[in-house]
Amino acid sequence: MTQGDTRIVLIGGAALEKALKNLDFLKGPANDMIDGVAETLRRNAMQGSPVDTGRLKTSWVIDWHKKSGYKTGAVVGSNMPYARYVEEGTKPHWPPLKALQPWASRHGFGRGMRGAWLVARRIAMKGTRATKFFEKARADTEPYKDRALKHLLSEAKRRFGNIH
Repeated sequence: MTQGDTRIVLIGGAALEKALKNLDFLKGPANDMIDGVAETLRRNAMQGSPVDTGRLKTSWVIDWHKKSGYKTGAVVGSNMPYARYVEEGTKPHWPPLKALQPWASRHGFGRGMRGAWLVARRIAMKGTRATKFFEKARADTEPYKDRALKHLLSEAKRRFGNIH
């Protein structure tokens, strides 16, 4: 994945550590928490993605991390090579004109090399502006993640005791 990865990391006390070693707990509450947070982040990223052709919006995937067949985490990202540049912007540079032609044409800069050259010249002088849509998706996911983690911790304490 090329987009800045977001990892779901479980942090907790001894009760959670003990719970995560329990296969039934991994199948149930821990798996549900990882699924829920990863899917929420993916959905938020899709909803916030800038749309031109729609390829970026539909490119969001989840890479599940597993251990002994159980989900232990996830990475959410885009498989589009340009996702990072849309998110972070770029410094001034000369982009390839051929790659800019379709975009320039769709956005009213005219067909052919002239429209692409106008866009390329602007990028060469100013770079491209950061959109920070994935950063916003992460921030929008935080409240859900916090609630899910609190629920997971309380479930671990309920099942395995309040170990200090």
